[in-house]
Amino acid sequence: MSVQDSSSLEDCAELEISLTRSESGEGSDRFIVQMRIDHPGSDVEDRVAVQGLTLDRVELRSRAQDAAAYGQLLTDMLFSSGDLRAAFTRARAAGILRVRLSFGPNAADLQDVCWEMIRDPDRPEAPLLTDPRILFSRYLSSFDWRPVRLRPRGRLRALLMVANPRGLTDHRLAAVQTADELARARENLVGLERVEIGSDPTSDPPRRASFERLVEGLRDGPDVVYLVCHGCIDRAGQSTLLLDDSEGNVAYVRGTELVQALLDLERRPRFVVLASCEGAGSGRDAIGDGSALLGLGPRLAEAGVPAVLAMQGRVSMRTVAEFMPVMFRELMVDGLIDRAVAVARSAISDPAEAWRPALFMRLKRGRVWYDAGFAAGGLGNWDAIRMKIEDGECTPIIGPGLLETLFEYRSWLARRWAQEYFFPLAPAQREDLTAVAQYLAGKQGPDFPHKKLIKDLQLGASQRLSPVDAGVGQPLQALLQLLRQRSFGGREDPYCILAGLPLPVYILASPDPLLALALQERGKRPRVGVLPWRRGLKDPYAAVRGHEPTPEEPLVYHLFGVLDTPRSLVVTQDDFVDFLLMLQRPDVRGSIPRVVLERLVDSSLLFLGFQIDSWEFRVVFRTIMQQEGMESSRGPHVAAQIDPEEGRVLDPVGARAYFERYLRGAYVDMYWGTPERFLYELELHGRGRRP
Repeated sequence: MSVQDSSSLEDCAELEISLTRSESGEGSDRFIVQMRIDHPGSDVEDRVAVQGLTLDRVELRSRAQDAAAYGQLLTDMLFSSGDLRAAFTRARAAGILRVRLSFGPNAADLQDVCWEMIRDPDRPEAPLLTDPRILFSRYLSSFDWRPVRLRPRGRLRALLMVANPRGLTDHRLAAVQTADELARARENLVGLERVEIGSDPTSDPPRRASFERLVEGLRDGPDVVYLVCHGCIDRAGQSTLLLDDSEGNVAYVRGTELVQALLDLERRPRFVVLASCEGAGSGRDAIGDGSALLGLGPRLAEAGVPAVLAMQGRVSMRTVAEFMPVMFRELMVDGLIDRAVAVARSAISDPAEAWRPALFMRLKRGRVWYDAGFAAGGLGNWDAIRMKIEDGECTPIIGPGLLETLFEYRSWLARRWAQEYFFPLAPAQREDLTAVAQYLAGKQGPDFPHKKLIKDLQLGASQRLSPVDAGVGQPLQALLQLLRQRSFGGREDPYCILAGLPLPVYILASPDPLLALALQERGKRPRVGVLPWRRGLKDPYAAVRGHEPTPEEPLVYHLFGVLDTPRSLVVTQDDFVDFLLMLQRPDVRGSIPRVVLERLVDSSLLFLGFQIDSWEFRVVFRTIMQQEGMESSRGPHVAAQIDPEEGRVLDPVGARAYFERYLRGAYVDMYWGTPERFLYELELHGRGRRP
């Protein structure tokens, strides 16, 4: 069985193995081993714990030069308990088994054991991990508490860098074939937008695979990074990469410099592949001297890269040439990293080399992207949606996620404020703008978060533009418009696509003016309205109440305020509660234009740019569902939603199913994907084309 059916992985068994020291002190070799098994189709976990298991690394050291002997000894030690061996056999009975190996804080030095050498406890003559049905990764916790935001496959970008500096032969190192390595990656990363950096001293001007160019490429936000170079553990015990200097000679770049460059990024890669010698530790890692802890692979994983593939010891170029094409080809099938690594490991011809690739991962499901599209059993009927739009019988409801196609301002603001004002609550809430804003309101005053949001949003937009573009003192509206132009350049611009639809009403749960500006660019004359939800807040656009909107003079109605009126913004948790309470008042409900209330009941609703578990969506959705006549509305309604995030929900697959059930009761079909991807596909279908 060389390649699994990726659809069957939803029902594979999962085995988590954790080791912690049972005695204090790193010198101790006695451990507590816990196994937790999730069997497919069962809600009951199978747990086994054994105390006092011995891992004699002195004896392992004596087998360091014999992969088979080392692996067998390690297997005998780990499965010395009959209970552990029986638990593994039960877990494996499902056919495909996902294994995650983790270490407690007092056992982190076990990373220097070559776990990838382990043998099959049921068939000692065979290495366990050359079986492509065993999906194995080392789990590393990270001090980066941000959730992992996956992207749809069609929007992924890859950074490919191959370094072949002059002077490698002086270090008894073989030349790296730049053109061959780039061609191999290019051939197998079909469908990804690629940026390629390779050493080529013969070009004019000469091209350098330097650290500066690597950092520049990382700032563009690639999802996959493939770095091919020589590497080593230097005399100080530091992981080091051999890149180009400004003259094309060898430049020694410590791994700590790359880690720091990644820490400085707002958006880190999802998957980093290091095809360098000693990327996961030195050749000495088999003898347990702790050098793997200094390897670059674990350091990148700890710094917040969700998945890192690195090489242990002095890997041969032949092994890289056999492993990498298969791994990338399989990755492009379904985005499942551990499955791709398992299949590629089985393709290595030399069994003594199969242990070299090491996968460090904190993704529970192993997926680096997801496929955009309608939920299983959903509508998926583009023709029906287009017909509703062309007849003017559709109302888009735009959430803050559309503005986040420019930059993820909510999480950025939340992190910034949490750090600046010493937010004391759980780390997971440091990404939640409503929670952090609530804290600021209590500490600095109820109006403080609203004014600071506008001030800091202006700063954040400026930072994402060049000094020439940003200028000095440019208003926020102008900065956001420049960001939009830079991000899309007129191509696949979601605001432009929305503005081109023949619709009379747009309802916004986002405070930005970009949709109104896009409508003006289309030659339309939009009227802008704001719901005066706060006590004492006057509607600065009260004139729209008597306006009868048309596709040429559409109404853009903001529910949660606008940026040029700070008191109109709904930001804190108290704001959302007050908003719901105020909507019960006859005078507030009476201020909503009649056409808006009618469209909520009489037209198909198109929810774009929401996270379904966010305050914005919950408040908007429940408000709509309470409208008179909504119970008889059958749509079709559509919600475009990105996949549940790893790190923000315990079980992304289960959360996805829950959201689908929740919305199906309201006749809302779920499209899994970003709002700009949905609008792009909608436009293609309108032209009679398919994505």
